Amino acid sequence: MAESSSSSEYTIDASFAQLESCIGRLQAIAPVQRAGLLRDLVPDVPEVARRLIVVELIKCDMAAAADLGIVRNIDFYLTAVSDWLPIERIPFDLVLEEILLRKENGEAPELAEYQDRFPAIAATIGRWLAESQATERLGSHGELPDLTIGQSIEDFKLLSLLGEGAFARVYLSWQDSMHRLVALKVTRRGSDEPQALSQLDHPNIVRVYDQRNCPDPPTNLLYMQYVPGGTLADVIKGVREIPIDSRSGGHLIESIDRQLAKCDQPRPEQLTARTLLQAMDWPTTVAWIGAQLAEGLDYAHSKQVLHRDIKPANILLSSEGVPKLADFNVSFSGLAGRAGAAVYFGGSLAYMSPEQLRVADVGDELKAHELDGRSDLYSLGIVLWELWQGIRPWPNHAPVGSWSEAIYCQAQARNIRLPNPERPTNFPERVLARSIRSVLEIDRDCRPSCGAELAQRLRLALHPDVAALVEYAPNSWPDRILRLPVYLISALLIFIPNAVFGVINYTYNFHAIVERYPEELQNFFWGFAMVINGVFFPFGAFLLILLARPVAHALRHSAAGGTVNESQLRNTWLLGHRTALIGGVMWTIGGTTFPIALTIVQSMRGLTFHLLDAIHFVVSHAVCGCVAWISPFFGITLVAAGIYYPKMISASISDPGFTARREMLKRRLRWYLLSSWAVPFLALVLLVLRPDAHKFDLLLTIAIAALALFTAFAAHQRLEQTLQKLAVLLSDERSRSPLQSPPHRK
Repeated sequence: MAESSSSSEYTIDASFAQLESCIGRLQAIAPVQRAGLLRDLVPDVPEVARRLIVVELIKCDMAAAADLGIVRNIDFYLTAVSDWLPIERIPFDLVLEEILLRKENGEAPELAEYQDRFPAIAATIGRWLAESQATERLGSHGELPDLTIGQSIEDFKLLSLLGEGAFARVYLSWQDSMHRLVALKVTRRGSDEPQALSQLDHPNIVRVYDQRNCPDPPTNLLYMQYVPGGTLADVIKGVREIPIDSRSGGHLIESIDRQLAKCDQPRPEQLTARTLLQAMDWPTTVAWIGAQLAEGLDYAHSKQVLHRDIKPANILLSSEGVPKLADFNVSFSGLAGRAGAAVYFGGSLAYMSPEQLRVADVGDELKAHELDGRSDLYSLGIVLWELWQGIRPWPNHAPVGSWSEAIYCQAQARNIRLPNPERPTNFPERVLARSIRSVLEIDRDCRPSCGAELAQRLRLALHPDVAALVEYAPNSWPDRILRLPVYLISALLIFIPNAVFGVINYTYNFHAIVERYPEELQNFFWGFAMVINGVFFPFGAFLLILLARPVAHALRHSAAGGTVNESQLRNTWLLGHRTALIGGVMWTIGGTTFPIALTIVQSMRGLTFHLLDAIHFVVSHAVCGCVAWISPFFGITLVAAGIYYPKMISASISDPGFTARREMLKRRLRWYLLSSWAVPFLALVLLVLRPDAHKFDLLLTIAIAALALFTAFAAHQRLEQTLQKLAVLLSDERSRSPLQSPPHRK
């Protein structure tokens, strides 16, 4: 037996690692001549882990015997291991392996036979036999070819061993015909991997060139792009030794350089990606990697190719630090109970989505063809969390006694609330945490719909200034504004400037014009002003409610996790313009009705209301009206485009209509800014019209003009900056490559 392992040290990962080692040794002697030889392969481990190993060894030996035309049943092995695996503890996946092997050999297993042999799981066997179909076994169970470094096979010279498992070895090789280094994967039988990957050409996917079959010894050679920087598993192992708040992108580069040194590969110098990584903090580095992998998955999914086995060991790193997905399209067909499944997927269970675990579950009805790209995104979320925090979100340390038990434990873990990150979060960390949580939803309909959407979310972490528009700091002004009703914010931004400048306009016209007329006209002026304001303000409030309602509804919907539609986004961007138009129309009406009404009242008394005073009324209304018209536009548009809109798209970080909306707003900004320049001009007109006006009135007019111009210019600049930030993520002209995104500096 192998060396002893104490129960306190043993974990589910250790169980599968031991299992892989045991099956590697079994391949040299399978199928065994006597069952006791299997017992000799089992290490001294806790009982529950021993049961897992012996069950999987039996499966693989049965499959190896079937390859030679020998159909063995479970009873052949129980004579040697009954103390470890009593009949009442035999898992269904082992029974299922025997059933499938017999069916593939042309037999028709009877339900009654298995109900008699295994009464504890008779119902499960019956349900499966009623629905099952013969499926191809996973992998090959023969011994791997004995190849040595320096040997040539077909077109390849083996230079060094890059990695090995129970059913495959990967060598760094020189391909003579193409004069290039390749990674050569050696197995006993081929797979669908080359066919699945031959159509994929993406910078974040390992390029698979082709495969060849070598007849002597029977060997499959799969050759692919050589990626020398190691895997994310190497990076995770290294950063676990470093406190999380001390990690940086430089540690990723250090891990890559260690792997380059092991393979005698030169370290590249003066590469943009490496320079960027050196300057990144750790959360931004993780987001940088995640955005690229999400883009790679999005591309693969667009070609109808699922990965199905996302884990750190299957993510390679180039010497420049670019992550690349490898080992695509592992077949899940017939996964449950198949010989070798535990070895192939034992290390992958911790990264499987809930629906993948259901496919792997013997008793679940979900089939592999029902999986979609959101399953890969879930697995990527677990990888990114582990890379960020150094541990998986749901570590499972308890050893398990069977494949089915391992699947059950992992499925149960998915229902546990995702833990909080270890450290306080800044903008990049909040973006990263929110993005990862979004893909780790149990319900796949609640996850991002595609890799591009996830990449958009993660890319926010690369731009902290942009992230600040979406991930508001607690108790910041945007956060406080969002807590208040849309109606209240809109009303304050509209009615305060209109009320203030309404009072200013009334006071100015009364002192400059009306008080020089008889008391009757002064009283009429006061009463008419009350009527106008008593009608206009309630009517304006009614229109405001109509305009703000869609925006308020959209905010509530997005806060509940819903998607905001095109009409709601358009209404949000137009809110400032529409409310300004309402105010502008009302000020125009007021500016014309006042002099007309005063002229009529004076004429009814046989008196004259001077034309110059009437013109003065119109111009003064234009001055105050322009300010009261422009201020709500800039104020509401700043809130709508800079706070409400980013919140509405925060779930997807996507808006196909952004570019058109941005151009429309830019045109309006120019017109409103031009309107603000009209205020000083109109103020000068007032000065010319009334050279005898009180100095206070003149100073007040000039102050109003200066305030309007300054406020409009400042708001215009702020809106331009906001649009530029949003364009980084949403514009059609933006660079889609995360490599070109500026990093978050430490």
